[in-house]
Amino acid sequence: MIVDHTRRHMMPETDEMRRREDPVDVILEVQAAGFLLEKSSNMFYRPDDELRYEVGRKTVTGNTDRFTLVFRKPK
Repeated sequence: MIVDHTRRHMMPETDEMRRREDPVDVILEVQAAGFLLEKSSNMFYRPDDELRYEVGRKTVTGNTDRFTLVFRKPK
């Protein structure tokens, strides 16, 4: 299972975005390692997160949109 802070798809990595991940890139990378995406969840979805600021900023901490992905290794 992977839970991480969301970055917009195809958004370049900058100092502000260094601790956020593009969920599509994560899925592709983990699948390339041989795992299958089993399910995803929006349980940590935060529509008020602008996805523009470093997750450690005082105004952002605790209010970030995060994605949740569940993978499994095939038998």
